Amino acid sequence: MMEIVPSQEEGRRKVGPVAAGRRLFWAAGVDFRVSAAGNNYISVRFTCVEDDVTEGAHVANEVWENFVLTEKAVWKLQNYAHALKVEEPFDTENETVVRDILTRCPIYIDVKLRDRTMPDGTTVQKPFASSFSQCGKDIDELWEKVL
Repeated sequence: MMEIVPSQEEGRRKVGPVAAGRRLFWAAGVDFRVSAAGNNYISVRFTCVEDDVTEGAHVANEVWENFVLTEKAVWKLQNYAHALKVEEPFDTENETVVRDILTRCPIYIDVKLRDRTMPDGTTVQKPFASSFSQCGKDIDELWEKVL
């Protein structure tokens, strides 16, 4: 049996917000969902694996991005696949193939911030992926440890 001590600082993963800027992320979680409006979408948790902008301050921090699978919104997933140099057409209903594309390697994400009004009326800045670009580097073992 392993004992967990929630109040203990050591060993806890500290995940904070990601500031604006271009950083290297890797898809660490992929969930296929249906919105309240009935639209299929993919919720992806990207984990920062390399941060040259702030000398590593955002490594292990996360950005969540949704890829909505409708005719008007599928462009975002298409841009992501294009940045990874995926050349073969793929079916968005094939979860295995889509998951493989999303998680196959790290990708640069240009993170921007937008204001979001919370239920209590306060405004917070929420990070989002404004663009994707190919990494082109060999996979580093340290990146895999961050995930």
